[in-house]
Amino acid sequence: MGGNGKTIPSISIEAQTLIRRLRTMEVGETIAYGELSTLIGRDVQKERGTLYTAMNRLREDECMMFGCVRAKGIKRLSDEEIVDSGEYSMDRIRREARRGIKKLDAVVAFDELPEEKRVRHNMVKTILYMNEKVTAKKVQKQLEEAVTAQSAALPLVKALEAFQEAMK
Repeated sequence: MGGNGKTIPSISIEAQTLIRRLRTMEVGETIAYGELSTLIGRDVQKERGTLYTAMNRLREDECMMFGCVRAKGIKRLSDEEIVDSGEYSMDRIRREARRGIKKLDAVVAFDELPEEKRVRHNMVKTILYMNEKVTAKKVQKQLEEAVTAQSAALPLVKALEAFQEAMK
């Protein structure tokens, strides 16, 4: 388990209160935003920082994961739902990478940029392009085969080899 160096007393009383309540949740249980707001006397939907602090602390210290249920509350996620949330993150990364590339493509006078900005532009565009490609369905399939063969997450070098194979 992680630990960010902050001691529990240095976390706000509101966050500590939410931690105590969230800690009691069973996998699959949902708690209403209204109940959480009542506990701390503030609307957790408008001031989400305290709720995020509590959820992050429980994720880091106790491997408890939570997800938002739109307009209802917070749900304690099962292992299967945690895997699904990882896939959602991957899809989001791919979309963000595409948007980032489009933004960089909007540079009109690239040749007039200072050398360091041209280098930075090309480096960032390369990383975004890699992120877009490594999260593509074709690459996911190739990585899935490699992970299945190893029965574990791949070390970086092996993941890059599988990525190269998928790009052929």
